[in-house]
Amino acid sequence: MCSTWKLKNVNIIFNLAKKKLVKTFSRDAVVTKSLVGKTLSVHNGTYFVDLVVTRDHVGYKAGDFIFTRKYVEKSKEEKVKKTT
Repeated sequence: MCSTWKLKNVNIIFNLAKKKLVKTFSRDAVVTKSLVGKTLSVHNGTYFVDLVVTRDHVGYKAGDFIFTRKYVEKSKEEKVKKTT
């Protein structure tokens, strides 16, 4: 079970779970069964990203599914230039 200080965030989300869209800054809030089918808007540091909760998300933290950094893929040409 969660620690008591973590349950505070979960209880806040439980109260808001009656709404269809729940906005939260808490990336460490645990996703519970009552949130299945709802949409969480989780803040990633810049803006809110929507997360539709499914049964597979239950038990994980909300921030596990939202990335805070943009992934930039290097092209093959840049890799070849660095090696030569």
